[in-house]
Amino acid sequence: MILVLTGTHHQPFDRLVAAAAGLGADGEDVVVQAGASAVRPAGCRVQAWWPPDDLARLADEAAVIVSHGGPGSLFLAWERGRVPVVVPRDPSRGEHVDDHQQRFARTIEDRARVVWDVRDLAGAVDIARTMLEPGLPRRDEADPAFVRRFAATVRALVRGAPDRSGPPEPPPARPAPPPPGARPDE
Repeated sequence: MILVLTGTHHQPFDRLVAAAAGLGADGEDVVVQAGASAVRPAGCRVQAWWPPDDLARLADEAAVIVSHGGPGSLFLAWERGRVPVVVPRDPSRGEHVDDHQQRFARTIEDRARVVWDVRDLAGAVDIARTMLEPGLPRRDEADPAFVRRFAATVRALVRGAPDRSGPPEPPPARPAPPPPGARPDE
């Protein structure tokens, strides 16, 4: 089974959901967590969301996990010793508010099959079937050093991203003019 995850973001990820239709070779099940997307690819089992326990069970059963570029979904693959296939959301297509998934994907290209063009998705899935990630801990083998490094990477990416979740902040106020008769060095 191939599990395709779009995450919990409120903007649809139609590009990835539509591409899932081309993944089920020889009758293999393709299960898609479509999130906010209204696209329903033919031949796939599609649901907007699953409770966390159900999603974990699906990840346990999946031969390949295809995911957006969010760390939480990627950990579902890494915890199971799999190399995820990552399709980062693209803000220029209205898939996210900024490019943090694209920046994050560039930092994990040595631990994931990153797909920038969904026309390459089926080939990346075929390659990922044969790969295991030996350097990543499984759920039952917590590696505190890895978790700290991963958390630091995510924090650095979040700090570096402009916050576009609300209205823009007003420009800083101009300093008040000096009082009449004040000298410039006072």
